[in-house]
Amino acid sequence: VPNMVIRPIYAALPFEQQAVQTTPRALVFEATPPGYRKVVLATNIAETSITIPGIRFVVDTGIMKLKMCHPQTGIEMLRTVETSQASAIQRAGRAGREAPGEVFRLYVESDYHKMPVQTPAEILRLEMASVYINLKALGISKIASFPLVDRPPREAIEKAAHFLCRIGALDTRDALTDLGRKLAAMPVHPSYAYCLHVSLEFECAAEILSIVAMLSADAPIFTTSRKRGSAQQAKPYQHQDGDHLSLLSAFRNWRKQKKPK
Repeated sequence: VPNMVIRPIYAALPFEQQAVQTTPRALVFEATPPGYRKVVLATNIAETSITIPGIRFVVDTGIMKLKMCHPQTGIEMLRTVETSQASAIQRAGRAGREAPGEVFRLYVESDYHKMPVQTPAEILRLEMASVYINLKALGISKIASFPLVDRPPREAIEKAAHFLCRIGALDTRDALTDLGRKLAAMPVHPSYAYCLHVSLEFECAAEILSIVAMLSADAPIFTTSRKRGSAQQAKPYQHQDGDHLSLLSAFRNWRKQKKPK
């Protein structure tokens, strides 16, 4: 489309685009060239995290991505869900902050009234092991009855306690063990902390540390891409025994480069 500049803004912008000054993240805040219209393609990061100048119109799709925990596997994933009324109001507020503006919602009013009033708190939709062990480390003995602002489902609390007991962080009386105190002191998920702890016994601490660091990164190095070239570049690092060793393989190859990027 002539006389139009497209500016994407989302949390997982590719690393190579974040390494220069003229990144989409930087360009989105620049003034629109004379005679042009700027179109910003944004996720819900633009609701409250940032304020983009010059926005006059907002198109609200009525959906968003939320990190949620699978109830059976305990694996956290990003799921596309309908937005809440509170988020819809926030989105509308992005328009007209500097001048009169409008919001165009791609759903009818009756759908708006069916939306949840508020976006569920993170503690209600994510895995509880980290919260549980940190509360224990603070000296809180009865997690189930602790007056949290948003009380998680009992099943989530019990699953977290069972997991921590299984790895030896809790004893049969639900008390923190010596191992549990060590795991709680590490600023990573208890499962990662446990891997780091036992890696000393198996003499593979450097390898596990590299894997845990890469798993803890916000932006994964292997992403779904439509570019065939990107997929081909990732092939040499793929390990037959799984993603964890593929990450380690990629890290080792990166270390071998004369000028790692």
